Amino acid sequence: MNLLSKNTSAGVDIDVAKNLGIKVIHALSLPGKVAPLTAGKIICDTVLNIVGEMEVKE
Repeated sequence: MNLLSKNTSAGVDIDVAKNLGIKVIHALSLPGKVAPLTAGKIICDTVLNIVGEMEVKE
């Protein structure tokens, strides 16, 4: 299932999936469409966790 928005180069490689016999479902931007506040909170929490794990080098 591809949940990324249309404006990204990442995500599912459809040709590879088809060659492997994997069915691809395009649900582009689904989390933001059906639960925008929850999706936003999860993204925010994830970014804060990543930043918190980064070492600050001066």
